[in-house]
Amino acid sequence: MKKILGIILCLFSAFLIFSIPSNIEAKTLRQMKEELATTKANKSANEAKMREAQARVKKYQNEINSSISEIEKSQNEIEEARIKIQELEEEIKEKQKEIDDLLRFLQVSKGENVYLEYVFGATSFTDFIYRTAIVEQMSEYNDKLIDEMYDLIEKNRQLQKELEAKIQELEKKIESLKKDLAKVNLTLDDLDDEQKDLNAEIKAYEVEIKFYEDYGCKLDQEISDCLNVPYANGFVRPTDSGYISSNFGYRSLNLSGSNFHSGIDIATPEGTKVYPSAPGYVARKVIKSNCGGNMLYIQHSVGGKKYTTVYMHLKSFNVNVGDTVFLTTVIAYSGGGVSTMGYDRCTTGSHLHFGMYDGWTSARANLIDPRTKVNFPPKGSRYYSRW
Repeated sequence: MKKILGIILCLFSAFLIFSIPSNIEAKTLRQMKEELATTKANKSANEAKMREAQARVKKYQNEINSSISEIEKSQNEIEEARIKIQELEEEIKEKQKEIDDLLRFLQVSKGENVYLEYVFGATSFTDFIYRTAIVEQMSEYNDKLIDEMYDLIEKNRQLQKELEAKIQELEKKIESLKKDLAKVNLTLDDLDDEQKDLNAEIKAYEVEIKFYEDYGCKLDQEISDCLNVPYANGFVRPTDSGYISSNFGYRSLNLSGSNFHSGIDIATPEGTKVYPSAPGYVARKVIKSNCGGNMLYIQHSVGGKKYTTVYMHLKSFNVNVGDTVFLTTVIAYSGGGVSTMGYDRCTTGSHLHFGMYDGWTSARANLIDPRTKVNFPPKGSRYYSRW
């Protein structure tokens, strides 16, 4: 049975593969070096944007911290004003008691006019004037003191209102700054992603250029003429079986929002054989990346167009850069589980991440949905063959 299957695969490979057509996009080694220079210039420009975004992040963070400090200061001032009000209210109670005593002194008690008794008890006219003035001054002094205290209480209460209003304004400012900061952080994340893509693209160019130079390609010779890249008219699935656990595109991350998934995830046990989705040659090999782990990039010529496929979270490699691969070539073995989680922070369990780019590139802008080229079943479904 295995022998028959092998014959079928060979026949299918023969059907897919034949010479490169003349209408395929021409690219020379010189053009690739020019593109590398452009990509490096883009990287420098992107670094400048990142520095600008980082400066804005720092500015917003400083403003937020400053506003938080102002809020804390205002809250302390409010508490101090409340304590002062309580102290003044206690003093007013004491003064009110003194006033009550004074009023009782000035009132007629038991049919006698104590005020007159006190005043007319003077031994001389001068003493009479003095006693009269004392009573009036005591009353006026206490009335004035009470009025001053009430004024101070009112000022403190007004200060409380102003400080509370200030805190509300500062809290609104902080919320606005946090929104601005979130936008800048998103921009910074995008720039960081772009920077990683540019770094990867630069590395890919450098590896490719070196491979072409070592291969003997001339500076102005078309790469397709130099390499004789296998040509195919379609793509197939990269494993003999698997379960589609995640699609290409934006996906929910429960309470943490969503992110963009750059390929299709195929749940499969670690050690599963991985094949190229179409004939081609190995352009790039990434070892133990923080996000993606071990990765292979294979470049293809399919239907007169150039494509690149990527295979991530691999347990081990079975090919090297520059190798020509066919549909029956085992290029790697799948990972994503315990064997790769130690260095691959983006894996969520045993699976193969399969991605595709339009052109011989790994630029994020060139990502395409593999479903548009490969016959995958719906998410949540399992397949049992490569076709």
